[in-house]
Amino acid sequence: MVDPNPKPPGEVCVALDGLTGIDNCELGAYCWDVDPQTHEGTCISFCAGTSDEPICEAGYACISLQRGGADAGICLPGCHPLEYDCAADELCVSTWGGWQCAPDSSGDAGAYGDLCEFINACDPGLVCFGAEYIPGCEGSGCCTPLCQLGAPNTCPGENQVCIPWYDDGEAPEGYEDVGVCGIPN
Repeated sequence: MVDPNPKPPGEVCVALDGLTGIDNCELGAYCWDVDPQTHEGTCISFCAGTSDEPICEAGYACISLQRGGADAGICLPGCHPLEYDCAADELCVSTWGGWQCAPDSSGDAGAYGDLCEFINACDPGLVCFGAEYIPGCEGSGCCTPLCQLGAPNTCPGENQVCIPWYDDGEAPEGYEDVGVCGIPN
């Protein structure tokens, strides 16, 4: 049964069956950040375009959403990784279409050098990055700080420096100075 009054993006929604996508959002939207007790969340738009070139309206970025074998993306508020401009319980994470705020799932872990597998598994200001860049990392990835290119080196690991997040010429406007603490290859 389709809701006769579906909710547009930005409105409070109800996820009728957990995170399966059965909700009262309008076509092209998904009920996101659902409270497990009340089943309420917020309708968020799906990304337009393709998985290689996702499109969101200005101020939003596309994050991958894999449910039931399908791979889609939703548009979440954008952020700048060096400005800590997300809510207190969120992180600024890198995804397909740039950087956006996502729920902080680090819990008691997420400090520098902690093992990680997901983009939102590290504390604010840190990212899950390949083990070869982090001294002593014994998994596929560990948490390491973001840094500003051209600033004094504040990286905590031995032989770590601030290396560019983006390849030359690939950084979106305003993100040219984003780096990550790592051992250069």
